[in-house]
Amino acid sequence: MLTRISLRGRILLFFVALAAGALAALAVGMWFGYHRAGSPDMLTAFMQSAIAAGFLILAIVTWIWFLFDTHLARPIARVASAMRARAHANVAHDFRAEEARYLGELAEAASATAATLARTRGALAEQVQRETTRLSSDKSKLEQLLADVPPAVLLCTGRHHIVFYNGVAQHLLSGSSRPVCLDRNIFDYLSEGPIRTAHHRLLESAEPDAIVEFLCLGPCGRRRLAGRMRLAGDNGGDQAAYVMTLRDVTTEVAAHAGRDALLGDVFALVRPIVSEFRRLAGAHDLDMIAGDEVSPPLRRLEATLAELETRFERLRSDGWPMAVEHAREIARLLHRELDRRTRSLDIDVADIALRCNAFDIVSLMAHLIDRISETREAADYRLSVAPVGAAAEVALSWQGAASFPTS
Repeated sequence: MLTRISLRGRILLFFVALAAGALAALAVGMWFGYHRAGSPDMLTAFMQSAIAAGFLILAIVTWIWFLFDTHLARPIARVASAMRARAHANVAHDFRAEEARYLGELAEAASATAATLARTRGALAEQVQRETTRLSSDKSKLEQLLADVPPAVLLCTGRHHIVFYNGVAQHLLSGSSRPVCLDRNIFDYLSEGPIRTAHHRLLESAEPDAIVEFLCLGPCGRRRLAGRMRLAGDNGGDQAAYVMTLRDVTTEVAAHAGRDALLGDVFALVRPIVSEFRRLAGAHDLDMIAGDEVSPPLRRLEATLAELETRFERLRSDGWPMAVEHAREIARLLHRELDRRTRSLDIDVADIALRCNAFDIVSLMAHLIDRISETREAADYRLSVAPVGAAAEVALSWQGAASFPTS
């Protein structure tokens, strides 16, 4: 209760208590002296003496309180107010000595403390200004360096909010109806599944400098992007923050798809013609050339065509923007995806690496299992991956109906 009263008020209460105590002591002394005298005629003299002594005590106590209040309580309050002002405002001048001349070294100590605070505050402000200028300069240089870097560079928080992007990233993400700006969710511009999967793999990885490659769709699904992601370390206390680089591979994918389609058409169109020549040569239906003269070149042509087709199938995946993933990692991702859907999966995976889009493979397998579970009574799903020459065979089997659901 007393802590809510100011210093001057508490000093006043102290002197009031002192005066009350002195008057009480005077009253007790007069009463004791009157009873010791035993004369009723002395009552008036005792009362007059008590009143005169009481007024004198009150005057002395009031005078001493006034001196305390004037020379101690008020200066202390003014020193405290001045120190509070210097703590919250930029006040540089010293305390006035005449206001605290009865406080001993308190005023000098308070003045020295305020001066030290002012110097420290000034030095801190200069240091902050220098660091701010340096950081601003470094940020400007970084933005200039990254402005024309071919890959799009983005820095995202663990909650997938954008905190930095370069000019290439702004151009790459600008196809969305939403403007590219800071603190927006990255999933407003890019497909969510591959990014979440890559980020989850980084968080589960034991290597702090691990890098995960992935493929995703850009704004409105019109662009196909190849990305690389790694954790950014302690980014303002956010251990899950990550740096992501993106490269537009839409044209590259279209070119590869056109090339593969063209070569596939060549083999599909030429092989029937060669087979027809073989049939005609065997039947001796050619007018100008005998069948025996045609057969060896046809056999060589068929062999050459088969060899070229085999080489084409072996090199078909080369050049496509895909990441190298371990087969066990793909199986683990599929197992985790099925755990969310309360479905079991047995795994028989060889120790091999696959060049593929892991997210698409996992999504395809999970979709097939969902379709099979919806249309057939199936259980005990099993995923096997085995090497077949330079390629790999991915097989999905189950216990239940053998017929496969149609679309």
